[in-house]
Amino acid sequence: DRPVTVNKTGGLITVADVSNIGSTRAFTLTAGNMTVNAALTALGAFTFTAGNLSANSAVLTTGAFTHTAGTLITNGTGTGNTQAYTQNGGNIILTGGDLVTTTFTSSTSTARTIQFGTSNINATSTGTVVNMATTANCTVTGTGNINITNNGSTAITVTPGALAEANSINYNVIAGNYPLT
Repeated sequence: DRPVTVNKTGGLITVADVSNIGSTRAFTLTAGNMTVNAALTALGAFTFTAGNLSANSAVLTTGAFTHTAGTLITNGTGTGNTQAYTQNGGNIILTGGDLVTTTFTSSTSTARTIQFGTSNINATSTGTVVNMATTANCTVTGTGNINITNNGSTAITVTPGALAEANSINYNVIAGNYPLT
């Protein structure tokens, strides 16, 4: 088992065919641009620290996804099922596909943006499903929503933080029978 690191300043790597990276392999995009044009399953930790990552009508399925810089762009299908998605910086641009994750965290004072367009963030889990407690330097645009689904009866926690009205996010609880805190 070896980690996979993409470090191609000024370059472009394209996933053109269905690809699988095992759950014991970490995937890191540290420089350059990556375009996913076919299903990519990378079930180990996925770390994104620079460049642009575009999911073009292709399903991107990952393990825990840590986003510290750079721009994630969903065009068409969007992402598949990322496990925990943590935005510690950078930009999320949802131009035609939803970001589907078990949990979504964007709670830091580092500059970051979420551009919904007409797409959504969909979180499906138990426990803390959404954590945006710290909203300093977070800019939100578009008409998208954070949709929360938990088909069980286990309690969930949503911490929306205190965004200014111009940066507000709609939260929708889609399914479940559980205490919400």
